[in-house]
Amino acid sequence: AMPPSVTAPMLSDMDAKNAAAAVAMMEPVYAEGTLEMMSYRDSGAVMHELITDHPRAAAMIVENVVEDARLLHWLETMPDTAARVRFLDAVMALSGPRAMALLDHLQNRMRTTILREMSRTHFKATARLLLNLPPDSINSTLAMMTAQDMGVCFGEMV
Repeated sequence: AMPPSVTAPMLSDMDAKNAAAAVAMMEPVYAEGTLEMMSYRDSGAVMHELITDHPRAAAMIVENVVEDARLLHWLETMPDTAARVRFLDAVMALSGPRAMALLDHLQNRMRTTILREMSRTHFKATARLLLNLPPDSINSTLAMMTAQDMGVCFGEMV
């Protein structure tokens, strides 16, 4: 395998979709190293495509990322709330506390939007989230959910 110092510039010259396909085929440690050597902008675009087209590879890469600032940047720069929810779901599947730390760093408005969308579409992730939240945050999260969505989430918890 080529070292990240060689693959990063090559991938930066590709469009994000093709770069993501190439990254998805790499060993996670090489993929993560390659993304670390790319600019935040380029690696964020590749990560969005990974989350969309190669969620399993994205999750394995996220698991290897040491730098929370990079994860936070990727989360904040996802093009829409649905992509942010998919990204956060990948982080949460690996580490609830790490996902919570990322949520804590977001501005209130973005955090609320993500939680609202997550509670409507990603019941397993919301259930995992609720199990990791402190009690006061659980109440505010539940307040954003419909009764039906709450029922589905509680069903996922059992």
